[in-house]
Amino acid sequence: MNHEEQIIQREIVKRFQEAGIFFHSIPNEAAGRDRIRQAIMVALGLRKGVADGIAWLPLSNGVVKVTYIEVKTPKGKQSPQQKAFEYICKFYGVPFMIVRSVEEIDDLIGRIKASKTLYKDFHQIWLEGLKNAEKQGKSEITPLLKEKLK
Repeated sequence: MNHEEQIIQREIVKRFQEAGIFFHSIPNEAAGRDRIRQAIMVALGLRKGVADGIAWLPLSNGVVKVTYIEVKTPKGKQSPQQKAFEYICKFYGVPFMIVRSVEEIDDLIGRIKASKTLYKDFHQIWLEGLKNAEKQGKSEITPLLKEKLK
Protein backbone atom coordinates (compact mmCIF):
# COMPACT_ATOMS: atom_id res chain seq x y z
CA MET A 1 0.00 0.00 0.00
CA ASN A 2 1.47 3.32 -1.01
CA HIS A 3 1.42 6.52 1.04
CA GLU A 4 -1.59 8.03 -0.77
CA GLU A 5 -3.60 4.86 -0.15
CA GLN A 6 -2.61 4.94 3.52
CA ILE A 7 -3.98 8.48 3.83
CA ILE A 8 -7.28 7.41 2.24
CA GLN A 9 -7.51 4.31 4.45
CA ARG A 10 -6.87 6.30 7.65
CA GLU A 11 -9.77 8.58 6.74
CA ILE A 12 -11.96 5.57 5.89
CA VAL A 13 -11.23 4.05 9.31
CA LYS A 14 -12.09 7.38 10.96
CA ARG A 15 -15.38 7.71 9.04
CA PHE A 16 -16.47 4.15 9.84
CA GLN A 17 -15.61 4.64 13.52
CA GLU A 18 -17.58 7.89 13.64
CA ALA A 19 -20.57 6.09 12.10
CA GLY A 20 -20.24 3.16 14.53
CA ILE A 21 -19.49 0.70 11.72
CA PHE A 22 -16.93 -2.02 12.45
CA PHE A 23 -13.90 -2.00 10.14
CA HIS A 24 -10.58 -3.71 10.52
CA SER A 25 -7.51 -3.76 8.35
CA ILE A 26 -5.70 -6.71 6.81
CA PRO A 27 -2.12 -5.43 6.98
CA ASN A 28 -0.44 -7.57 4.33
CA GLU A 29 2.45 -5.13 4.20
CA ALA A 30 3.25 -5.99 7.84
CA ALA A 31 5.33 -8.93 6.60
CA GLY A 32 7.95 -6.41 5.46
CA ARG A 33 10.93 -7.38 3.34
CA ASP A 34 12.55 -9.86 5.73
CA ARG A 35 12.25 -13.35 4.16
CA ILE A 36 11.99 -15.15 7.50
CA ARG A 37 9.21 -12.83 8.70
CA GLN A 38 7.44 -13.27 5.35
CA ALA A 39 7.65 -17.05 5.65
CA ILE A 40 6.22 -16.91 9.17
CA MET A 41 3.40 -14.61 8.05
CA VAL A 42 2.56 -16.88 5.08
CA ALA A 43 2.50 -19.87 7.44
CA LEU A 44 0.05 -17.90 9.62
CA GLY A 45 -2.27 -17.28 6.66
CA LEU A 46 -0.96 -14.17 4.92
CA ARG A 47 -2.01 -14.08 1.26
CA LYS A 48 -0.84 -11.68 -1.41
CA GLY A 49 -3.65 -9.73 -2.98
CA VAL A 50 -6.18 -9.93 -0.13
CA ALA A 51 -8.10 -6.67 0.27
CA ASP A 52 -6.95 -3.94 2.63
CA GLY A 53 -9.81 -4.26 5.08
CA ILE A 54 -13.17 -5.66 6.07
CA ALA A 55 -16.27 -3.67 6.98
CA TRP A 56 -19.43 -4.96 8.63
CA LEU A 57 -22.10 -2.99 6.78
CA PRO A 58 -25.49 -3.00 8.51
CA LEU A 59 -28.42 -4.24 6.42
CA SER A 60 -31.21 -4.65 8.93
CA ASN A 61 -31.84 -5.21 12.60
CA GLY A 62 -28.80 -7.17 13.71
CA VAL A 63 -27.79 -8.29 10.21
CA VAL A 64 -24.58 -7.13 8.57
CA LYS A 65 -22.95 -7.68 5.19
CA VAL A 66 -19.27 -8.39 5.75
CA THR A 67 -17.52 -6.67 2.85
CA TYR A 68 -13.90 -6.73 1.71
CA ILE A 69 -12.61 -3.26 0.88
CA GLU A 70 -9.63 -2.59 -1.39
CA VAL A 71 -8.27 0.97 -1.13
CA LYS A 72 -6.84 2.57 -4.25
CA THR A 73 -6.02 6.09 -5.33
CA PRO A 74 -8.22 7.54 -8.07
CA LYS A 75 -5.75 6.31 -10.70
CA GLY A 76 -4.41 3.31 -8.74
CA LYS A 77 -4.39 -0.11 -10.38
CA GLN A 78 -4.84 -3.52 -8.80
CA SER A 79 -1.99 -5.99 -8.88
CA PRO A 80 -2.64 -9.34 -10.59
CA GLN A 81 -3.01 -10.94 -7.12
CA GLN A 82 -5.55 -8.29 -6.10
CA LYS A 83 -7.53 -8.88 -9.30
CA ALA A 84 -7.48 -12.62 -8.58
CA PHE A 85 -8.76 -12.00 -5.02
CA GLU A 86 -11.59 -9.81 -6.34
CA TYR A 87 -12.49 -12.53 -8.86
CA ILE A 88 -12.60 -15.20 -6.13
CA CYS A 89 -14.82 -12.98 -3.97
CA LYS A 90 -17.23 -12.36 -6.83
CA PHE A 91 -17.20 -16.02 -7.89
CA TYR A 92 -18.31 -17.11 -4.41
CA GLY A 93 -20.66 -14.16 -3.86
CA VAL A 94 -18.50 -12.53 -1.21
CA PRO A 95 -19.05 -8.76 -1.13
CA PHE A 96 -16.04 -6.81 -2.40
CA MET A 97 -15.57 -3.18 -3.31
CA ILE A 98 -12.78 -0.90 -4.44
CA VAL A 99 -12.79 2.49 -2.73
CA ARG A 100 -10.88 5.34 -4.37
CA SER A 101 -11.90 8.24 -2.13
CA VAL A 102 -13.23 9.13 1.29
CA GLU A 103 -16.27 10.62 -0.46
CA GLU A 104 -17.25 7.12 -1.63
CA ILE A 105 -17.34 5.98 2.01
CA ASP A 106 -19.26 9.10 3.04
CA ASP A 107 -21.81 8.27 0.32
CA LEU A 108 -22.03 4.64 1.47
CA ILE A 109 -22.55 5.68 5.10
CA GLY A 110 -25.15 8.23 3.99
CA ARG A 111 -27.08 5.53 2.09
CA ILE A 112 -26.97 3.23 5.14
CA LYS A 113 -28.32 6.00 7.36
CA ALA A 114 -30.95 7.04 4.80
CA SER A 115 -32.23 3.46 4.56
CA LYS A 116 -33.21 3.77 8.22
CA THR A 117 -31.33 0.58 8.89
CA LEU A 118 -31.86 -0.51 12.45
CA TYR A 119 -28.40 -1.09 13.82
CA LYS A 120 -26.57 -0.41 17.02
CA ASP A 121 -23.28 1.35 17.05
CA PHE A 122 -20.60 -1.36 16.91
CA HIS A 123 -18.68 0.20 19.77
CA GLN A 124 -21.77 0.10 21.98
CA ILE A 125 -22.26 -3.59 21.19
CA TRP A 126 -18.59 -4.23 21.99
CA LEU A 127 -18.98 -2.57 25.37
CA GLU A 128 -22.17 -4.57 26.03
CA GLY A 129 -20.24 -7.76 25.23
CA LEU A 130 -17.46 -6.80 27.63
CA LYS A 131 -20.00 -5.97 30.31
CA ASN A 132 -21.69 -9.34 29.82
CA ALA A 133 -18.34 -11.16 29.97
CA GLU A 134 -17.44 -9.29 33.15
CA LYS A 135 -20.74 -10.35 34.76
CA GLN A 136 -19.92 -13.96 33.93
CA GLY A 137 -16.43 -13.54 35.34
CA LYS A 138 -14.85 -14.50 32.01
CA SER A 139 -13.05 -11.29 31.23
CA GLU A 140 -10.43 -9.03 32.66
CA ILE A 141 -11.55 -5.49 31.96
CA THR A 142 -9.24 -2.57 32.46
CA PRO A 143 -10.29 0.11 34.95
CA LEU A 144 -10.79 2.56 32.04
CA LEU A 145 -13.29 0.23 30.32
CA LYS A 146 -14.99 -0.51 33.63
CA GLU A 147 -15.57 3.20 34.02
CA LYS A 148 -17.14 3.43 30.53
CA LEU A 149 -19.47 0.54 31.31
CA LYS A 150 -21.05 2.27 34.31
